[in-house]
Amino acid sequence: MGNAGFMKLSENQATWLERDVTIEEVHLAIFSSEGSKRGKLLKGINTSYIALIPKVAGNSSFNDYRPISLLNGLYKIIAKILATRLKELMWCVVSPSQSAFIVGRNILDSVLIANEMRFYEISELSRGTPSPIFSFVWLLKMTHFSSPNNLQCLLNVKRMLRWFSLCLGLNVNFHKSSLVGVNVAEIYAEGISGALKCICDTLPIKYLRLPLGAYPNRISIWKPVLSQIRGRLNSWKGWLLSMAGRIILIKSVISTIPLYYMPISCIPKAVARKITAMQSLFLWDGSIDNRKIH
Repeated sequence: MGNAGFMKLSENQATWLERDVTIEEVHLAIFSSEGSKRGKLLKGINTSYIALIPKVAGNSSFNDYRPISLLNGLYKIIAKILATRLKELMWCVVSPSQSAFIVGRNILDSVLIANEMRFYEISELSRGTPSPIFSFVWLLKMTHFSSPNNLQCLLNVKRMLRWFSLCLGLNVNFHKSSLVGVNVAEIYAEGISGALKCICDTLPIKYLRLPLGAYPNRISIWKPVLSQIRGRLNSWKGWLLSMAGRIILIKSVISTIPLYYMPISCIPKAVARKITAMQSLFLWDGSIDNRKIH
């Protein structure tokens, strides 16, 4: 793999990463954690708890849950020390095109770039001058690639992902992956998706929980945000809370839900009015379904 061109650490960096743990690192790991992680270590340091987090609504089998291992204080301190060390060297081994999990990079950058490419393509097609650079296929969901309109190239990408799985033990679930064709025939895209054993999808789609390839100013794009706000308000028993408690929930929880969508578009006035109306009903009535007479 020496000639593959992968980014790697230097000998000095590897030595720095594997140095002995110091008292200062342990002190920093403990006191930079939340209050619940401080204090005495438990006697059963090798024990842990498994919690099942639902992935979808209407769970019917174990495949609908995501297992989370709840470790105790000692493991958390060790993990904190390792994460702090890796944080200093991640930029040396992660490609500049990776838009998340690195200091100074934002996870929304890839969504913004993909949307800008899509809208530029639409403008070029409206002028009657389609650009050949937009005849490609996107493989999204678990992975994100922009590949040329070539089956052999995409098969090589899949082989590379299998190589990655064999090296690190992290498998890509192609049955949950989506292939989106841009400026290619639908039959051709379906044939490629069949060869790759993944789903053939069309724009607009959801990528990182944001709409990709859709007009962000449409009210329909903001329906998931309104549904999330409505579900959160319905789950709270507002009539058991004081006025101050309702105000805190509205400011700290409800007002922050639309923020994830707002980097790609300004919130439409109609959507803002609906959010304000639901907040007002919860504040004064304690519920958004039963309107009271004031």
